[in-house]
Amino acid sequence: MAVVEHSKIDKQTYYIKLNAFNDGSATIFDKAIEAMKQAKTSKLILDLRNNPGGSINELVQMISHFVASKQAVLVMENNQ
Repeated sequence: MAVVEHSKIDKQTYYIKLNAFNDGSATIFDKAIEAMKQAKTSKLILDLRNNPGGSINELVQMISHFVASKQAVLVMENNQ
């Protein structure tokens, strides 16, 4: 299973599944976002189901596509 899977669903919708936030996944995610732009879709389904997490640095790089620079990002940890 790839860290990032992506495809165009229909004329308007692009699908990206993030299976983990491993080292290098932000680079792969960037390529998926670029493919989405090339596909000229206007809607995105971002699938995080069954994602166990990973590198916070990779996650922050990915979030930069959706959150303006210098905005706070909430990080929650489960201590159970």
